Amino acid sequence: MKNFYLLLLLTVSPFFVFAQNDDFDEIIERDILGYGNINLEVREKKQVIGAARSSKSAEELPVTVYVITHDDIITHGYVTLCDVLKNVPGIRVAQPAGAELGEGFMQRGMTGNTYSKILINGVDVKPSGSVGMPLSANLPIRQAERIEIVYGPASASYGNDACGGVINIVTKSPDEKGFTSADIMIGSGGKQYLNFNTGIKIGHGKHVAAISFYGSNLNVNEMNLPDGSDAEVYNRWNYFLQHGQEIQIQAVDGNVYNISQEMISESMFEKYNFLFDDMKYYFVNYKGDFLYPEICKRPQKATQLGAEVKYRAFSFSYNLMHRMDYTNHGVSPFTYNYSDPNSLFGEYIHRFVVSSDIQAGIFTSNTSLHLIHYRMDENSYRSVNWDKNNLYFWGASDDLGLEENMEFKISDKFSINGGGSFTYTGVLPKTTDNSTKFDFKSYKMFSEKSDFKYPILGSWGIYPFTYWQAGAYMQADYDFSPVNITAGLRYDYSSQWGASLNPRIAFLWKVTDKFNIRASEGFAYKSPAANQLYYTVSVAMENPQAPNGYVIAYHHIPTVGKLTPEHISATEVGLRYNLNKTNYLELVGYTNRVRDPLFRTMYAMNDISNYIEKYGVWMTTDENSDYIVPGYFSVGITDLMNANNDRKYTRAYINESDAKSKLYSLQLIGVFKDIIKPIHLNISGSYTYAIGEETLTIYNNGEKEVTKINYVRGVPKSLAQISIDFDFWKILHLRADNIYSSKVSRKYYEGIDNKFYWAPSYYDLDLVLSAKFTKKLSAMMKVTNVTNELYGGMDAFEMDVDLNYNPQLLRTFTFGITYDF
Repeated sequence: MKNFYLLLLLTVSPFFVFAQNDDFDEIIERDILGYGNINLEVREKKQVIGAARSSKSAEELPVTVYVITHDDIITHGYVTLCDVLKNVPGIRVAQPAGAELGEGFMQRGMTGNTYSKILINGVDVKPSGSVGMPLSANLPIRQAERIEIVYGPASASYGNDACGGVINIVTKSPDEKGFTSADIMIGSGGKQYLNFNTGIKIGHGKHVAAISFYGSNLNVNEMNLPDGSDAEVYNRWNYFLQHGQEIQIQAVDGNVYNISQEMISESMFEKYNFLFDDMKYYFVNYKGDFLYPEICKRPQKATQLGAEVKYRAFSFSYNLMHRMDYTNHGVSPFTYNYSDPNSLFGEYIHRFVVSSDIQAGIFTSNTSLHLIHYRMDENSYRSVNWDKNNLYFWGASDDLGLEENMEFKISDKFSINGGGSFTYTGVLPKTTDNSTKFDFKSYKMFSEKSDFKYPILGSWGIYPFTYWQAGAYMQADYDFSPVNITAGLRYDYSSQWGASLNPRIAFLWKVTDKFNIRASEGFAYKSPAANQLYYTVSVAMENPQAPNGYVIAYHHIPTVGKLTPEHISATEVGLRYNLNKTNYLELVGYTNRVRDPLFRTMYAMNDISNYIEKYGVWMTTDENSDYIVPGYFSVGITDLMNANNDRKYTRAYINESDAKSKLYSLQLIGVFKDIIKPIHLNISGSYTYAIGEETLTIYNNGEKEVTKINYVRGVPKSLAQISIDFDFWKILHLRADNIYSSKVSRKYYEGIDNKFYWAPSYYDLDLVLSAKFTKKLSAMMKVTNVTNELYGGMDAFEMDVDLNYNPQLLRTFTFGITYDF
């Protein structure tokens, strides 16, 4: 931490001299924008929408696009991407979501970290080694000039991972003049946040280089989350009660006992302790009382650095993203230990980009070469109840990509965009939880082997592999007033996942100067993540009753069979009426349909002949394979309290052709600015109503059952977002963000009606008071969750080991000061 602050001081201090320049005294006064933090106004100069592969302004595009400005990011104290998205219509966020994702968001029924494409300056940032883009204060949010959000499938332009939409973070650049700014925030739980952003121009005439450098550091000692005594959600016996009204336990006397919720008490287990002798091996590391765990301080850490150099048609940029989040956010205290504050999960992402822009008459070209280098933080580990040792993680990936995008501006009414991409990937999926750290030196970039072996599990869970993917697309925009049509098509082929063809068509009809209609139909695909193909969680538990003193518990095994991409299609229709230049009403209807979804299922261990032998040997068809783990008793994950260790089932990912999802939604958006002009009163908001259905496959004791539910899991039926802001006393500005969500179903589902599958409805109020003392100095105070509401966010793992809902931050205060030099 000290080194970071020293680096910051040394970097920023030379630019204090430039602060005397008159250029730095110029500052754009804050403009109160439309939908809270959303600006859909048409500027005098057309705004380039990089996330839509178009040079049109947001209002001219036939798809839903929102643009968040730099002024709003600073004024409203946004630090993370989910801060920005929290009040964008129809988007639901989780802060925190879980260890793997950090913070998360849902965009039109899909997990945005996984199903939405996230870019920095038009270039991908998500590594292949992560199941989704991890989000924290690890992205250049406060350094952004704007953030572009496009809704709906965009695989026709961007290929994989663009199913829910595209989010493009455009960083500030000294194209016209230099700048330096910095801010600091402090808050609840010992929160400390420091941020800087500087840009200069060097040279004269045609030989001018624009250089920008930025960074930030977040450190929170204790996130203000509920503890066990505050929330029934942490009752550790919920893990069993979610499976039904009773717990069925086979005891050492050979009998099966049905234990109801009313019977669960410490005295009951003391009385019949001899029946459940096997439990002592499972709770060897548990801390807490009979019902609730001991919960430690849960910290949060994030650092990001960035640099960009532009010289004539060329640019080079570098981004470092690092974050650490508490590993056991949102998971059951029956299984996972909550008493260790050092149990953290994180990663380093290094991104290098070299690009060039060429313009010649009607032709414009952008070529970029990028490398995304991902390594899990070597100190990432999980604390569990069944083992006193720390269980470490390891994962890695490298993505080397070349992308070409071209535009032919044939006329003012007709243009063609097209291009292609090629990516070569080497990935080491997340390894087994093990008390031994992985040897970092045993894996090299783009390697397909590693010589490292665990003491007991050997090479089990270490499966590095490589693959490549190539794609090409074309998109045409034709404006024959009053109708604008956009049509595109993309073809992708992956050496690992096969081919995919995805079209999209959209139109915008300007019926009158105030009223327009737009409609679109798009298709997208989502390739399996490497961690889904080879996801492995297998642990060696000491047990003196087992052969060789260990039980090998297979919690999750690699895919049994072949995985294929998920396919998504979506339809959208929007009606917009402009009351004047700044006020409007909009009605949007859309539907999303998902085919061949990927999900975890249960496999009977003794039925998987090419994987497991009934005597506990994990094996492949190759007798000389390093994957064999002989000599130990092996079990699955079911019947954890079974004294005879007869745990028959384990988890694996599959594509389920019988499963499908359909989401239908209607969204009303209203923006009313300057209702009372002297105080610039603005009221804006949205109401999203969603219905749908899912056909799910449930595996009950290995038997497949198909069931249908009349809702989409993870999506509230009603989501209302209203923002009110106004000025007073000339320098002060107050903003109130109100969110109401109806109850939300968990992703994990067993086909029974159970209260443990539902997160309750909630109301959330955030307040921001900002002050602009001078053109250079501003401050803000932010209170999130003013009413101290106990409510849930997205699931941590989407498995039965999750809490029945994932508790979110309670009332939290943040104070910040920003200075422009």
